[in-house]
Amino acid sequence: MNNDALKTLVAQGLAAMKNGGKVAAQVTDEIRNDARHPDLSRNAGRPTRPHK
Repeated sequence: MNNDALKTLVAQGLAAMKNGGKVAAQVTDEIRNDARHPDLSRNAGRPTRPHK
């Protein structure tokens, strides 16, 4: 494999890793927001009890 082909391969790999990290961060944010949404709570629709 010549140097130019290797450089291209490395650049493409790094770009893919960078984009994958961005996608993972966005999905993580969405999951965190969903987890805090009151309508998606395991207790949605149930009356709440006061903490003792």
